[in-house]
Amino acid sequence: MRLVPQMNVDKTQISIHVLYRCPHPNRRWGVIVGDIAHDLRSALDNSVYGIALMHTTGFPLPDNRRLAFPIADTEEDWEREQSRIRTLPENVRALISDAQPCHGGNRSLSLLGHLNDMDKHRLPVVAAAAIAGGNMPTFNDRVGSYPNITVMKGPAISDAPVLVFSFAEPQPPNMDVQLTLSLKPFLLHGNQWLPVAETLKEVRGATESTVDILKPFISQPVTQ
Repeated sequence: MRLVPQMNVDKTQISIHVLYRCPHPNRRWGVIVGDIAHDLRSALDNSVYGIALMHTTGFPLPDNRRLAFPIADTEEDWEREQSRIRTLPENVRALISDAQPCHGGNRSLSLLGHLNDMDKHRLPVVAAAAIAGGNMPTFNDRVGSYPNITVMKGPAISDAPVLVFSFAEPQPPNMDVQLTLSLKPFLLHGNQWLPVAETLKEVRGATESTVDILKPFISQPVTQ
């Protein structure tokens, strides 16, 4: 990425444009987010499969191809997906039911399910950069009072200005602008841009707490 300054015709405004050296949004970020979501989703599925191994004789298991941890956003989803755990003990099924977003469980599981489904079945997760912060710019040979500054909010788009400085008087053509910016990755979920680090921390916490509930039943029999 590089920043390119551009002055308007009457020399009263400077725009700092962002240009990317690689396609934008950044596919590498999206692939990394998708990998993490898949790993977390697999931990839930592996827990269900481990419990089934403890309480079913023979191999492969009767529901070998259907066993998975369901994530249901609506009651209709739950009616359809709960068959994936039909061979598990009743009290384990009740715990999984309570964890469902549609039953007042952890809503972050819904986000995890959407991220994983997007990456597996459609396109890599859309991830882009946004301006996270920066120091106050300094100007050499500036004319007039301190300029008004407009900062672009949201993900940075290639060729779009991230900062615009407006002056009351024309400025010298060779004015030097010194600026340092920091970027932060965001991912697209529905019509919202969510910060990558915070979002992954959220879904990881939801996954770990759910696995902790199921973990005891992987190593010991469950009373029906």
